[in-house]
Amino acid sequence: MGTIIAVQNSCAPTLSVLRGRRKPGFGEAERKIANVLLPHLSRAWTIYQRLDMLRAGQSVLDALSYGVAFLTSTRSVVYCNRWAECVIREGDGLSLSGGRLCAADSIAEASLQEMLLRAISLRTPAVAVSVPRRSCRRAYQVVAAPLRAPLEHFLGTPTPSLVVFIIDPETARPADLDLLIQLYGLTPKEAL
Repeated sequence: MGTIIAVQNSCAPTLSVLRGRRKPGFGEAERKIANVLLPHLSRAWTIYQRLDMLRAGQSVLDALSYGVAFLTSTRSVVYCNRWAECVIREGDGLSLSGGRLCAADSIAEASLQEMLLRAISLRTPAVAVSVPRRSCRRAYQVVAAPLRAPLEHFLGTPTPSLVVFIIDPETARPADLDLLIQLYGLTPKEAL
């Protein structure tokens, strides 16, 4: 006995049930059980595909050389990429307190929270806040921007309202010279 769980592109996961040769064939009772299981298996397949998409998106975000965090309208952090997690774990100027992004410096903290509130209310375009570091290295540049449409990948979790970017000038990579030359029509000397 077999059933197709879903059909998408060239993929069709199936459920196959086999019995030994000496066993009788499948009857109505087994078909009823398969019909009860099918919607659950179909839902499990949909969740599997969504998780696969999330893993792909996460790997892209983790490859970035700057921090990315998604926050809710209450400023709670829903997701941080690997780089942002390292910055927060390090605690050198930025941290999490009660699930919220905070700056260690009181002046930077007030500016950071004001920027986040403005971004949530959609009143201002992205503005950078400089967050000093305890290590005396150059300050982080933190930028927040509102998300104008809900992200489908966050269904089932608190919905993010804004995205925050954390840039570390100490580790920022210089722009690729070939890319600058191509994009802006610069000579190699101008791109330096």
